[in-house]
Amino acid sequence: MLWKLIFLIFSLLIVFISAQNENVTLETTTIQTTALRTTAIQTSTFSTFLNTTTINVPTLLFLNTTPTVNTTLSTMNKTNSIQSKPLAKQKAHANLMIIAWIFLASSGIIIARYYDYIFKNINWFKIKFSKMLHILLMIFVPILSIISFFVILSDNNWKWVERNAGLKFAHSIVGIIAVSLSVIQPAFGFLNIKIKQKILAKIIRYIHRVIGFIAFVLATISLYFGFFISDINLDATGWGILIGWSSWIIVLPLLLEVFEIIFKVKDEHDLLIEQKSGSSEIEKFSNKVKNKEKNLAAVQNILLVLHFMVASSISGILIFYVTRS
Repeated sequence: MLWKLIFLIFSLLIVFISAQNENVTLETTTIQTTALRTTAIQTSTFSTFLNTTTINVPTLLFLNTTPTVNTTLSTMNKTNSIQSKPLAKQKAHANLMIIAWIFLASSGIIIARYYDYIFKNINWFKIKFSKMLHILLMIFVPILSIISFFVILSDNNWKWVERNAGLKFAHSIVGIIAVSLSVIQPAFGFLNIKIKQKILAKIIRYIHRVIGFIAFVLATISLYFGFFISDINLDATGWGILIGWSSWIIVLPLLLEVFEIIFKVKDEHDLLIEQKSGSSEIEKFSNKVKNKEKNLAAVQNILLVLHFMVASSISGILIFYVTRS
């Protein structure tokens, strides 16, 4: 089932990239048509000039005036075609990274950290629903990132960015580190599920979280670098959306942490285990804890739905800005 889903995603990506290439071809054709009309006007003006002057026509032909116009048109068409193709690859690279890191990675990280309780009675292949959802979201992050990496590498004639390229070189280094970390992450995730020894499992879980956090931060920084250096120019609205997204991924975890502190569910659980009261008092105390858990879960669910709305909306808007540029 998972491989069928991966195959479907690959198919959609191929269609997506092909559609962008078709759009660029259409833009190039439009530019060429406009240039042809301009040439026709120039030719008409030239003919009128010949009819209204006494200049010797063979002399003008000897000066090769008309072929110069044709040569200019041919050169312009070639230049437009050459410039359009790399831009299509830049757009594909940017859009794939937006999907991978703004929508998929952020959602996968949030679910793994705060939503272990959702559908806790449902298991897929002996794996809890929340963990499986985390896996399904995160497995496509390295896949899309690798595809995006090869797309932009082919745009640069399969050569690495030169050291003297400044911000472009920094973008390439930060980006490849983020992609590399995302590639090794599934291995730690697999070990986290399979290893039963508590201390070792805890260490691996900690490493998995730290690497994931570093990769996400580097990918976000690389995203900013990419928009600064590329030909894909965001206007004030586009930059406002990108900055708004950065603010959201900082505010959301803070809100979730604050609500956990407000409801004090973890502290209540610890106190329930430690106290040595009678069974009736423990039951009463347990009911109080369960009510707090329900209230906390309700708030967390609202924030999760809100996150999906924000992440999908911002991804869609940024893709729109990139595609139309």
